Amino acid sequence: LVAEAGDDLVVDLRSGAYQQLGPVPGAITATVLTEKPDGTRSVVSHFNKHHKGLLARALVQTRAEPADVRGLARVASKAGLRVEIASPTELVVLT
Repeated sequence: LVAEAGDDLVVDLRSGAYQQLGPVPGAITATVLTEKPDGTRSVVSHFNKHHKGLLARALVQTRAEPADVRGLARVASKAGLRVEIASPTELVVLT
């Protein structure tokens, strides 16, 4: 995958277990969290694929070509997703 991507951005939408099984160096991972009224956050399990699918749709529908996590966050935000940059290689999608 790394060789195929070349210098292009790779967004890894797999679950954490699969990401650990076969890490993709330099890829940006998306973590989906739900934020409760008291501000605490927890991992979303049931709607995880749904929100990652929304992010994937935003990426295929945009004309932008994000090169880093900031560009990815802009695309996601313009698509109506609430996101935060957790690190240079992690984007958090909040539900």
